[in-house]
Amino acid sequence: MNLDTPHLRYFLVGVWNSAFGLISYIVFLRVFVGQFGYLIALTVSYLISIIQAHYTQRNLVWRSKADYFPELCRFFATYVIQYFFNISGLYFLIEYLNLSAFFSQFILVLFMIPIFYLVNKRGVFRIRETYGDKF
Repeated sequence: MNLDTPHLRYFLVGVWNSAFGLISYIVFLRVFVGQFGYLIALTVSYLISIIQAHYTQRNLVWRSKADYFPELCRFFATYVIQYFFNISGLYFLIEYLNLSAFFSQFILVLFMIPIFYLVNKRGVFRIRETYGDKF
């Protein structure tokens, strides 16, 4: 069994990135209080998490050697889309379903992981061009 596959690396780095994102969100929830503090907390934690996630995915998961800036732009664009989905979902879960800010974010992260695995694999890092459909 090969333990050095993009699937396993994505899973392990994904656990780290998700934990990093959730922890930074929780920290900023404590900093930005008030009615819509969770929206500010999400925005600030996303900006920090994007940089951290790009570094770990580029170097540890996909081992990309592509030109850095175009790849970073694709990654950032993907996360902007994810951010707007996330902030809309967060607002809905908190304001309409009365779920806690942490639990709402946790649900959304679990939902988005498989979707953005495919987006990163096929779009941002363009692994299909490198490896074909081997994984």
